[in-house]
Amino acid sequence: MWVEIYSEKRLRLELETSSSAISQQARQHAHTDELILTYGASDLAERWLKQANSRRYRLILAESSDVRGSAAMAARLSAAGVPVTLVNSASVTGLMSRVNKVVLGVSAVLAGGAARAAAGAHAVTLAAKHYSVPVIALAPLYKLSPLHACNQTPAAALASPHRALPYEYAESAVCRPYAPLDDSIPPDHITLFITNLGGSSPSYIYRLLSELYDPNDYEL
Repeated sequence: MWVEIYSEKRLRLELETSSSAISQQARQHAHTDELILTYGASDLAERWLKQANSRRYRLILAESSDVRGSAAMAARLSAAGVPVTLVNSASVTGLMSRVNKVVLGVSAVLAGGAARAAAGAHAVTLAAKHYSVPVIALAPLYKLSPLHACNQTPAAALASPHRALPYEYAESAVCRPYAPLDDSIPPDHITLFITNLGGSSPSYIYRLLSELYDPNDYEL
């Protein structure tokens, strides 16, 4: 009983402090006059970018499928003093050659160093790899998963088709669109994971799993 209470308190403390621990590392990775690109609306990325604002960088925010959320995040960052430019995701490849680094919030970190992020993020990291732009993924340790990318089931993570093709368009009567909730980002597209314990390369994720979790708990 005591062990269960202790574990619950420890997990709650990790959930409450992870975001602040990650955002406090922002000044180590953002530099003056840099051009940083982020994709979509992410609470953790927003907090990280606000914390890094003392470096006086410039920000490009590429819209995800959640256009309203992206615009709202851009407005909040602008109000906080961050010089932000909101662009369509289709223009990311053309802008990437001028970008210094990409910062992404992720929804999960897989055992092999891959990650799950908002739909469309794979195209962003692919452009970053083409132009040799470093990609920083913000990932609290509670988002670590013992699964590998090959164990994922893409069909299980679909959103409403309205997100991809609104109902008011005539094409919606004859098309069957699919709107995935997230993308799988390969480990070779990510330069560094920033966790609440510091920075880790994708190849080190398996070691974090072995240090933080018992293999017997991988399948509950």
